[in-house]
Amino acid sequence: TMKPQILSTWPGYTAAAAMRDVFAGGTTPVAGMVHALVILLIFLFAAPLANYLALPALEGLLLLTAWNMSEPHHWHSYVNSGACL
Repeated sequence: TMKPQILSTWPGYTAAAAMRDVFAGGTTPVAGMVHALVILLIFLFAAPLANYLALPALEGLLLLTAWNMSEPHHWHSYVNSGACL
């Protein structure tokens, strides 16, 4: 598994971001650095466009992202293994 050493100390770089890198095929800390750079560029250039979005649309996007990150297709195996107790 990938262990981002430099970026793991930065505020906001979470384990979820590291998992996205691994799921996308990243195997080195460079994958984490590229991910952070892409997110920074998106924030710099797309942030002004966020003013045109309605808050309910952003809330829906946040809920959808949280649902997908919870990996509901694995819930059955968690309950059967007793991992959620």
